[in-house]
Amino acid sequence: MSIGAMVDAMLLVLSLLAAVPAIVLLAEIVAAVFRRIGNDPQDARVERTERVAVLMPAHDEAAGIGAAIAAISPQLGARDRLLVVADNCTDDTTAVARAAHAEVIERRDPERRGKGYAVEFGVRWLERDPPDLVVMVDADCLVAGAALERLASACVATGRPVQALYLMYAPAGASLGQRIAAFAWLVKNKLRPLGAAAFGWPCQLMGTGMAFPWPTIRSRSKERPGSTPSGGGSRP
Repeated sequence: MSIGAMVDAMLLVLSLLAAVPAIVLLAEIVAAVFRRIGNDPQDARVERTERVAVLMPAHDEAAGIGAAIAAISPQLGARDRLLVVADNCTDDTTAVARAAHAEVIERRDPERRGKGYAVEFGVRWLERDPPDLVVMVDADCLVAGAALERLASACVATGRPVQALYLMYAPAGASLGQRIAAFAWLVKNKLRPLGAAAFGWPCQLMGTGMAFPWPTIRSRSKERPGSTPSGGGSRP
């Protein structure tokens, strides 16, 4: 085989390899479209008696956390709870969350910042009175009506982590770039998971709108220095 033929063969192989992600994406989208057109199975729902804890990490979210809490609170059962972790906040996040009747704990550790530390802190707090399920929701997200019940029921039925549909919407009068970004979010967080489900593939966890059985989230939560809560929280 001549050098030219070898180079052509290598380029062909590289081109095919480079096309694999695009082929997978196309297959997921096509499968998602047919899944929506066909008869979708009903959501897994069971009558639950399990206690749910909604864990909401928040850093300087005073402007929007009230709306986030207002969307979740009507969905909480009598034995459920909403725990806000006000993490290194410099604004009125704590006061706003307490005024909205959320249970709030504060974390102060300037050397260890980030959502992971806040979640860890919240899980350690929940260990004092463990729930059956933990649902994680960001403080800038609005939970649609009945979404909490659907997440909890699916988590109970499967005994595994469950991911909710997580979308971003372009506001009225949004720029072309914002509308394109919203469409890309739709493809990534709705069409691709639907297509993956049609093939029996797993769904990635997206950081918010996630439900976990307590043993699962507890076993995945690792000790970090300075992350263990002390003192009291607030439950108005």
